Amino acid sequence: GDLRVQPSAAVAVEVVESSSGRPVAGAAVTVLFQGPACTTDSRGTCVLDGLLPGPLVLEATARGLPAGEARTRVVAKDR
Repeated sequence: GDLRVQPSAAVAVEVVESSSGRPVAGAAVTVLFQGPACTTDSRGTCVLDGLLPGPLVLEATARGLPAGEARTRVVAKDR
């Protein structure tokens, strides 16, 4: 068979409380409709790997806080 090159990317995410701006540790971040997920560290950050180019909808959930959503786009770069 032929080889196929599939571009992928990683996105660094930071989850903070909207009212205070404080980082949220242990939040689950999911890419809707693609599946990759990560859990935030003590700084409220994590990295989502293996993302396909195109629009993304990210959802963050954490115990005791309402879910949050963000939209972004991954752009493939020429090498």
